Amino acid sequence: MTKQEAIQEQIDEIMDSFDFEKVNKIMEAIDWEWNEEGVPDIYSLRTAARKHLKEAAEFKGASSSGGFTANYTESKSWVRLELYFGLDSFTDGTEYE
Repeated sequence: MTKQEAIQEQIDEIMDSFDFEKVNKIMEAIDWEWNEEGVPDIYSLRTAARKHLKEAAEFKGASSSGGFTANYTESKSWVRLELYFGLDSFTDGTEYE
C-alpha cells in the first residue's frame, strides 16, 4: 500500500467512525455558531472535518478551526491521521470573573 492509499484509507475510516451527530448536539446545546450562520449541520461538520484531515496530510502537520483539529504524523513505515473535536476554541465573547 502506498502512503497516499494509507492516508485515504485512514480518512475514510475516520469519516465513517467519527460521531458527527454528537458534535452537532454539543454545538446546539451551547449554541456554537460558525461565522454567524448558526450551528452547523452534520453535512457541514463532515465537510470541515474532511478538509482538515486532507490539509493535515498535505502539509504533514496539523489543521484546525471550528473546534476540529486534525493531526498527521509519519515515520518511515507508517502514517497516522487523527481527528479531534474540542471546546477549547469555543468562545461567545462573554467574560467571566
